[in-house]
Amino acid sequence: MALPFAWLFSAETAIQLTLALAVILSGWAMLQLLRCYTQPTAALIGAAAWLYSPYLLYDLHFRANLGEVVAMACLPFTLWGITKLTHTYQPRWLLLTSFSIAATLLSHNIIGLLLLPLAIVYALTLANQSGAFPMSRAVIPVQAGIHSSGLEVSGVPTPETQFYTDEM
Repeated sequence: MALPFAWLFSAETAIQLTLALAVILSGWAMLQLLRCYTQPTAALIGAAAWLYSPYLLYDLHFRANLGEVVAMACLPFTLWGITKLTHTYQPRWLLLTSFSIAATLLSHNIIGLLLLPLAIVYALTLANQSGAFPMSRAVIPVQAGIHSSGLEVSGVPTPETQFYTDEM
């Protein structure tokens, strides 16, 4: 994740820049998500509350956990993409949603696994409320995100789950 910055800066500076970029993009995505539901002033207050949430600040300042901060930054992108996708079915929102789900799964798998049911329920709820959006297409971004991350839930052999024989 910090690789683009690592070519120009030291490893420590690259990680700090990646953390800063993730937090800035997270606040911007939360602002865009909340602007879909509230007035701009309330959206700005909500985005500031997201940025100053204790867990995100603790992760950022004390633990400096790059995977968790990036995964937390992808959450508003996922929900914003699902919201825009149910209102206007355009390919760019499908790409945003599926790539943000894939980025969440690849950066921190626990947050990704917590995000998947939330994203499915959120997409189905919005599809049910809009009426014009088919509920069968509501889970397509989640499926695309899982497949584009390469972490299919079933049938992926890992070194821990492979069966070894005594024959060498």
